[in-house]
Amino acid sequence: MKPTWAIPSVVLLLGMFIYLSFNLHSKAGYISWKSEIYADKAGYYVYLPAAFIYKFNASAFPDAIDSLCGNGFRIDRKNNRIRTKYPYGTALLQTPFFLSAHVLAKPLGYRDDGFSVIYHKSISIAAAVYLLLALMFLYKFLERYFRRSNAMLTLFLLLGGTNIFYYGLVDTGMSHVYSFFVFSLSLWIFKRWSEEQGSPGWNMFSLGLAAGLIFALRHINLIFLVFMFFLDIAGPAELKYRLKRFFAFPGIFFALLPFIAVALPQLAYNHYQGGSVFYHAYHGESFANYACPKLAELWFSTRNGLFTYSPANILILTGAVIMIAHNIRNGWLSLALFMILSYIFASWWMWWFGCGYGGRTFVEYYALLSLPVGYSLKFLNRISILPLKYILWMLLLLMVAWNITLIYKYPRCWFWGIWDWERLVGLL
Repeated sequence: MKPTWAIPSVVLLLGMFIYLSFNLHSKAGYISWKSEIYADKAGYYVYLPAAFIYKFNASAFPDAIDSLCGNGFRIDRKNNRIRTKYPYGTALLQTPFFLSAHVLAKPLGYRDDGFSVIYHKSISIAAAVYLLLALMFLYKFLERYFRRSNAMLTLFLLLGGTNIFYYGLVDTGMSHVYSFFVFSLSLWIFKRWSEEQGSPGWNMFSLGLAAGLIFALRHINLIFLVFMFFLDIAGPAELKYRLKRFFAFPGIFFALLPFIAVALPQLAYNHYQGGSVFYHAYHGESFANYACPKLAELWFSTRNGLFTYSPANILILTGAVIMIAHNIRNGWLSLALFMILSYIFASWWMWWFGCGYGGRTFVEYYALLSLPVGYSLKFLNRISILPLKYILWMLLLLMVAWNITLIYKYPRCWFWGIWDWERLVGLL
């Protein structure tokens, strides 16, 4: 892409994302189960009005606002507490957009109470911006492994063939697109650090900041940092060198400082809510299926199955196998990441993870899993038997069409229990 076209292209793409998001929310209504501030999304968001408008004074909140917002958070007026089980990282990244909406609310004729329509729209704009930034940083990362055309094709496949589209433009208040952005940013920074590009101190500071954001967005996602650390490692000697370099002073200090700074507000809120920095907000929820993980259901069920809704995810597995067979670095890493994540998610008591589209817990991990996807596409382009090549490309396009069609037909949530193939196909 020529530099003169770069900025207009980015602006055009952002405008398209915002238009699509507004269009997908055009019939959502104000504070409804389809809107940007409802249920889980409200639980992630509530930190913003609590901090900037109501100063964490529960009695100042609008009456019954918690029930109106689907009980994603709870206003405890008796103890003067705003309670939510969701971490604050999503709200942190939404802050600039929230503040812009707050400044513009009254001049544009909206209530400046933190819950009027303009605040809903600011969340969709925030998600569109972070989706675009995620794709840009992921492209810079993939450029180090593939030709530019292959990197762009990988991004197109991820956007059109997986539920990144859904969580970037539909369920914009969930944490996944924000985590996808931070994961993509982390990979780009880590690649620069590992290749010793740029200032080592600045790279370490940036990595620490990104790690803090990962913690603040979704604590369990810290597992991503472990896999990222092993990126491109081919043997014990390389691992030893990387460990020695990473934990050397003062670099480790530059990383710990921003990590602690970002983590502290979450610990402070834990104490505010539960009286301890180690307060566990997910009472009664656990990895109850750890002895018998629901792997088949997680992957293939009509109830948010990963491959059921986004069959193009098969490229993750085929790519990992291709990488392993051709002794390409990160093949075993990609396969191990996918399988370990599958086990963890299938062990959760609610393996379908409530209202959502497909395997939503995989969304942020597509950043690293983009590598096997890219190698799958690279292999596909090298097939010399043209009829076979065309058939495979047609199947891939059909997978993308299936995913996008379902996203536009999907009713956002299933209220009638377990659904089956008849109901799923009936959407089409």
